[in-house]
Amino acid sequence: MRPVHFLPVHVERLGLFQGVPRAAIEPVLREGEILDLEDGELVLSPGDWNEAVHLVLSGEVRVKLGRGVGELPIVAGECFGEMSAIDGGETAAVVFAKGSDCRVLRIPRATFWGGLMTLPGVARNVLTTLVRRLRNANEMLLRDQQQRLAYERLQQEMQAAAEIQASMIPERGKLFAALPELDCAGAMIPAVEVAGDFFDACVIWDDLLFFAVGDVSGKGVSAALFMAKTVPLLRMEAARLQSVPRLLTAVNDALCENNPGCMFVTLACGILDLATGELAYGNAGHVPPVLMPGDGAPAFLEVAPDTVLGVIPGREYSQRTTRLAPGDALLFYSDGVTEAFDARNGAYGSRRLLDILRATGQAQAVDIVDAVHRDVAAFAAGARQSDDIALLAVRYLGRPPH
Repeated sequence: MRPVHFLPVHVERLGLFQGVPRAAIEPVLREGEILDLEDGELVLSPGDWNEAVHLVLSGEVRVKLGRGVGELPIVAGECFGEMSAIDGGETAAVVFAKGSDCRVLRIPRATFWGGLMTLPGVARNVLTTLVRRLRNANEMLLRDQQQRLAYERLQQEMQAAAEIQASMIPERGKLFAALPELDCAGAMIPAVEVAGDFFDACVIWDDLLFFAVGDVSGKGVSAALFMAKTVPLLRMEAARLQSVPRLLTAVNDALCENNPGCMFVTLACGILDLATGELAYGNAGHVPPVLMPGDGAPAFLEVAPDTVLGVIPGREYSQRTTRLAPGDALLFYSDGVTEAFDARNGAYGSRRLLDILRATGQAQAVDIVDAVHRDVAAFAAGARQSDDIALLAVRYLGRPPH
C-alpha cells in the first residue's frame, strides 16, 4: 500500500463518479491508499474483517462466490467490499487481481460513508453498480445451477443407460447352471458408464449353444447404441440360421444398412453342439479366442481373416471347426484385455494372457474370467482403463451318461 499522491487523469469518468465534479471527488479520495497488485494476488478472503471499500482504478479483479461457481469480474470504475463495509461484517467471497495492470484504491469505511456517499450523484451510481452486479451474480449463479442440474440429469441418464445395457446381455458370473454339459461365465467391464464391448450366450436349439464376444468401434454412448442394435440381431440370426457363416453374413448386411457413421463391429462367435462337442466358430476382424485343452497348454485358435461387420455389404463369411473333448475350455475376449496399458504405456499383450490362463489350470469358468480381470487390473496398476473389456469362458464338460 502507498498514500495517494496522484489520481488517474480522468477519474471523474469512472462509472462510480459519472456526473460528479472532479473537484469534489479528489480531496476525498486522497484519504485512501493505492494497492498495486500482481496477477492472482488476493485482496480479500472469506472470513476477513473488512473495514474499507475498494475502488478499481485500472485493470480488473475477480470475485469468486464459492466452490463450483464462476468468477464475477469487477472492472475499472467499480467497487467491491462495500457489502461487508456496510455492516462491518466478515467478507464472504474471494477477491483477487486478474492480470498484471491492476490498481485498486482502498477507501476507509468512514471516508466512504462520510465523504463519498454525501456527494451528489455518488449514491445513485453506487446503487446502479450494485444492482447491475447483483443481476450479473444472479445470472451466473442461475447458469451454474442449471449446468449442475444438467450434469446431474446426464449422470442419471447415463446410469439408466448402463442399467438398460446390462439387461441386454447375460449377468456377470456363472451361466446355464441347469446344463450339466457346460460350465460358462462372462463379464463386461466398461471403460466409461456404457460400453461398446459385449458378450452373449444363449441356447438356440436343444443341443446348440451360441456364444459371442464383440467390440463396437469407439466408446461411450454411440458405441453402446450400436451394440444395442447388434446383440438382438446376433441372437435372432443365430436362432434362425444355426450357421456361423450365414449368421455373420446376415448380421453384416443388416448393420451396413442405415449406418451413416460407418460404425463397425469386430466379433468372435461360435456354435457348440453340447451332445458331441463339435464347435463351429467364426471371426470378423476380432482377436483370436484361446483354446485351453484339459490336458495341454493354452493356445490361440486359428481364425479366418474375415472383415469386420457393418462396413461392406454382401460379404460372405467362413468358419473353422474343431471338437472339444470333455474338460476343454475356451476364452473369448475383447482387445481391451491384450491392449490394456500400464502407467508406462506398456501393453498387457497376448503372452501374458496365455500365462495367466495356464496358471488357472482346470479352474471353473467364473474363476477364469475373474483371474483374467484381476491380472489386467494388477498390470494396469492404477492406470486409467483405456478400453472396454468383455470376457467369456466356456468349458465343455461332455454329456453325462444316461
